[in-house]
Amino acid sequence: MSVRFGSPTLSRSDEEIRNEMDRDQPAYCAGWPTLEPLPLNTYTNGASKVENAGERLAEVQSILETQRISHSTSLFAFRVPADAEYNKETNNNLKYLTLLFTADMSADFHKIENTILRIRSHFRNHPSTATITIECIDYRVQRGLFSFPISHEDTAILKKMLLRRGLEDDPASCPPTVVITTPSARDSEWSKKLKPSILSKINSPWTPDFKIEVVLGIGLLTGRKKYAEKAGTRTNAEHYEKEVRMGSSIGIATLEKGSGTMGGSVTLEGGVECALTNWHVVRDDKLDNILKKSTKGFLEVDDKTLKASPQTIVSPSNQDHYAFLGRIQATFREVSDLLVDLSSTKDTHPHYVFTYQASRQDLSDELKKFEHYPRELGNGYAGSGRRSVEVNKYTTDKKTGKAKKVAKNEACFALNQQPNQEPGPGEDKDEEDFRGLARKPCEHWSVFDVEEKTIKVAKYGRTTGWTRGKLNSALAYIKPEAKNAEDPKNEEDTVAESYGFTQEKPGRCFVVTNPRLPGVLSGQRGLRKHSRS
Repeated sequence: MSVRFGSPTLSRSDEEIRNEMDRDQPAYCAGWPTLEPLPLNTYTNGASKVENAGERLAEVQSILETQRISHSTSLFAFRVPADAEYNKETNNNLKYLTLLFTADMSADFHKIENTILRIRSHFRNHPSTATITIECIDYRVQRGLFSFPISHEDTAILKKMLLRRGLEDDPASCPPTVVITTPSARDSEWSKKLKPSILSKINSPWTPDFKIEVVLGIGLLTGRKKYAEKAGTRTNAEHYEKEVRMGSSIGIATLEKGSGTMGGSVTLEGGVECALTNWHVVRDDKLDNILKKSTKGFLEVDDKTLKASPQTIVSPSNQDHYAFLGRIQATFREVSDLLVDLSSTKDTHPHYVFTYQASRQDLSDELKKFEHYPRELGNGYAGSGRRSVEVNKYTTDKKTGKAKKVAKNEACFALNQQPNQEPGPGEDKDEEDFRGLARKPCEHWSVFDVEEKTIKVAKYGRTTGWTRGKLNSALAYIKPEAKNAEDPKNEEDTVAESYGFTQEKPGRCFVVTNPRLPGVLSGQRGLRKHSRS
């Protein structure tokens, strides 16, 4: 191949650095030399005590600015694998000492290799950084990657547990990916033999360009779970703003734990504007005592006891609110520790001290803003209680004509007319899939008569996002599956026990069928034509 006269050539040292770079990382991660397998835990305490850390970080910052790397921050940290222990009292962590910097890997991927090369060229000239690992990771990875199940529209491979996986909250922007979790993720055989062999078998002119990720761990990685693992997973500053939407986190003001979802709003007779939710979300000792004294078995409108001692509902719930504040506080502590380390280093560059001081002040202001933010949304107003009702035989399945017990678990609370909170619809980023839903008149007066026309339904949940589908006219059983008392209970067993349903006397409920959801969600095996929600 001809080379234009005067074109730059790589020095021997540059060639060595390139050859030593880790070529086996996902598209959102790069580094020198071979990196530890993901996921990694990040510890900053003591990491910035590297000799001349301030000068080295200033050099890195200069390189990032010269390369015009967007969304970039840099720091020294211990990047410890999930199967290793971190003990800040010993020196065993030094092998995990890493110069970690962030970037927008989607926009700047073509610049990252040269950026790492330049950083390594500087670091190799200083004894304190000569062996330090260099890692670049996308700035969005901190909140986790998005995983979407691959449906039959994407590929003809129907029996594989595959995901679209990437940095954007949009399946079309995330490449189809085979994610393999294994304790042997750092074994070089994965990159040398196994991954190329798998890719050669699954990639063809008729299938998408699949990627493979090998991550450290055991167990199956699936699409978005039905419920979030931790409180406050999706709570952020937007949930404290003026408009409280369908799907917002709600909870009882006096309870530290317990979160639910706000449904749509409805105006009752007399102009009382209420929000819908489930009974178990607003249920507490106060409501239990009211129902014990009631002859009707449900919470009536304008209950005198509740009017005298209102049950306040807040949004976000206390559980999500304190989890959100906890994340801010944890970041504040990390930045404060970094400032202590930087101030104890004589050669710390003033730019870094100023940057972290400004960051700490922003976090402090954010804490003050949200700690005492008015979250009162309304007061308990009416509800069905957790019970079952006999549905009139003339409004149930016409094929059997028999009355059935149907589970009831509804409640509504009166909304406060506060200037900082207004109810609104959930934001739908995919409106084309469900056109005409808003303000559309109901097809029937009774939901128990749905045989002739399809009724579309949708819900926006605080943890699950959008759930769409159509109401199945056939009532589904609710009955315990566990045969013996010692058998493990599943979700259906718990619900059946709460309502007193048995194998002989089961309850009923409606289900929403969604043909668009494949069966790789939590609790399902393989792809199915329909999924129930």
